[in-house]
Amino acid sequence: MSRQGPVFRADRLAYPEIPDLPARAAELADHGFLSIDDAVHLPGAVALLTAAELRDLARQAGLPLPTGTRKAGLTQAVLGGFATPTLQQAMERRFRWYVPLGSDLLRVFRLLFFGTTGADLTAFVLSDLGKVRFETYPLLSSHRLFTRREEIDHALLLRDLRDELAVVLAESRPEEAPADVERLTAHLPPAGGHPLLVRSRRRFLEAAARFWERRGNPARALELYADPETHPARDRRARLLARQGAVPEALALARGILAAPRDPAEEEVAESLVARLSPTSPARRLSIPPVERLLLPGPDPDRRIEARVLDALTAAGRPGFEAENRFWTSLFGLVCWEVIFLPIPRAFGHPFQYGPADLFSPEFRPARESAVQACLAALTGDDGWRRRLLTIHERKAGLANALVAWDAIPRETLERVLDVLPAAHLAAVCDRLSRNPGGFRTGFPDLFLFVPEPPGYLLAEVKSPGDKVQPNQRSWLRFFARHGIPARVIQVGWQNS
Repeated sequence: MSRQGPVFRADRLAYPEIPDLPARAAELADHGFLSIDDAVHLPGAVALLTAAELRDLARQAGLPLPTGTRKAGLTQAVLGGFATPTLQQAMERRFRWYVPLGSDLLRVFRLLFFGTTGADLTAFVLSDLGKVRFETYPLLSSHRLFTRREEIDHALLLRDLRDELAVVLAESRPEEAPADVERLTAHLPPAGGHPLLVRSRRRFLEAAARFWERRGNPARALELYADPETHPARDRRARLLARQGAVPEALALARGILAAPRDPAEEEVAESLVARLSPTSPARRLSIPPVERLLLPGPDPDRRIEARVLDALTAAGRPGFEAENRFWTSLFGLVCWEVIFLPIPRAFGHPFQYGPADLFSPEFRPARESAVQACLAALTGDDGWRRRLLTIHERKAGLANALVAWDAIPRETLERVLDVLPAAHLAAVCDRLSRNPGGFRTGFPDLFLFVPEPPGYLLAEVKSPGDKVQPNQRSWLRFFARHGIPARVIQVGWQNS
């Protein structure tokens, strides 16, 4: 069940720990777990033949094959050139083919255990071997991911609809696609407030609405974007409303986004819309922090530009390290460790989780609002927060946390950062990250520098010649400016140009 299938060649299976594999396969077949040499799966078995085997089979049957026929053509020639019983006998002389049964049942089990139908089973092995150590948290029946059969059915249906929609968008003929998209949309079940269903329904609606945008039907796209259960793609909805002349609605939505943005992309759109549609509104947009220019000898294909800039700045008395996203998300993961692993309903369903099921979604913060507020307040409430953070680093070192890359935040680096990083600055960054850890986890500056000027550190985004600040980077730089966090862009130039 864990291997690529669904049809397997018996002669290619090798499990040294299983003696007499054919006998064990027959036993599985007797109990309804395996199909052996079933004609229904004959095309799949033929597809497992090598090109040489296909040519040999075709020659035996006297099938004409043009020179240079590729494997796909050989497969079709063999399937079309034999009567099914004859082909089955010819195949059985070469190898037996197995098809595991019960995949639909296993799909349900995976959903119930992992919270997704696509999870593999490697977590069991990694845990048993001690390769990954997981945090411990209570697995309570009252906190299960699903509490009603209807939720399970809706989760499976949403997964199927999203898969079908992806096929329609990729493969349907232009004249057929609108009807296909509408047919799938009509079967979309309600989310009922279930966080997993909310996310799945939102993804479907975003993809379907963008299809209608591309097809020049903004009215239908707006209907889907207006879904009251999931509020998909608020930035795209705001832009569409503005294009349709619905300025008050667009402004209200844009201001709502700015009050609680889900990610940098929608924040950028909202800021732009407010500035354009309401020029008299107080300006929220701030210019990019100062740009510092740094000349280097010239391109060096063997070294990353960030490392070269760090060397130059270190030599000039501003040492530091490459931080970027991994350091800051790791720092957030340490600060909010207890919040992340808080045992709340529908967060943890099995012992092999790197974080709660909703960790990388906008639903993370609302489900833990009071705990997040308490965590942030603890940063600014007293002077013991540095000691507490170092204690968490020591106690949790090496445990699996989807946000923490332990190699990106060694003890000595953390200690030095905490010596210069004000609690208010750290609280501001963590506050923003907590609103959607998945949406805000990229765009951080490349370098963390230790400088003599207060507060003792500087964040630097490195740009090589011709490189531009990306939207998510610009969003973070503006955020830093609003909160008095020292940051700038270092624009590299070549001395010989």
